[in-house]
Amino acid sequence: MKALLFSDWCTLKGVARNYPAPALVIAAVATFAGIQDVEPVASAIAMHVHSSIVSVGLMMFSFMGFFTLFGNDEREGWEAVRLSLPVTRRTVVHARYLALLILFGMVAVVVNLVGLVMGAITALVLNGQVGFMPFSEGVLLTGIFCMVYLVYLGLTTPVVFKMGISKARIYFSLPFMLCLLFTFEPVKDAMQQLPVSLGQISAIFGSPLLLLALGLAVAAAIYGASMLVSERIYAARDF
Repeated sequence: MKALLFSDWCTLKGVARNYPAPALVIAAVATFAGIQDVEPVASAIAMHVHSSIVSVGLMMFSFMGFFTLFGNDEREGWEAVRLSLPVTRRTVVHARYLALLILFGMVAVVVNLVGLVMGAITALVLNGQVGFMPFSEGVLLTGIFCMVYLVYLGLTTPVVFKMGISKARIYFSLPFMLCLLFTFEPVKDAMQQLPVSLGQISAIFGSPLLLLALGLAVAAAIYGASMLVSERIYAARDF
């Protein structure tokens, strides 16, 4: 298991330099395209910048990591080598699911820190005061993307283990297209209203953390069920 995780880490580390540039460009477009509609208040400006960076960063880095790992298996012939190692196919599946979780966790920490800093700087430049996105709303935003990530992978990863990334690639263009949606006015408006909507929904449950916990529990269940399905599919797959 450790060897498989380390190999995935080396793969991601080797291509990491290709990720920041496109992510920064899209995040900048999403941020400055709607900044003129934001209230001239430090906290509102910081929230807009922070949420834009987190949204774009989590989507791009997490899903690009997904494609990179599975793509490297086929492109570099690593899958054939991996199956010759003294590990079971069940372990291979478990390691990949765990690697994808670790990837999201690392990306979530990094993009939130970047969003925090950039939001504060932007608020200072435009408003003359340092502002920050409220911690609870930042947690909710990250949690929502975590749920989306787990559900998406839960539905698609078994397909990759069945068909391979080359044959299944046509099914996985959606994450990249979704990043472009943040440049459209309705999506930007929805993102700005998202914290308010979350607050209203969480009021029904009495606590936003309770709502987040319930959503993550459902997403985790889907992800766990997906791993069990992938185990069976990969065990029966012929190479």
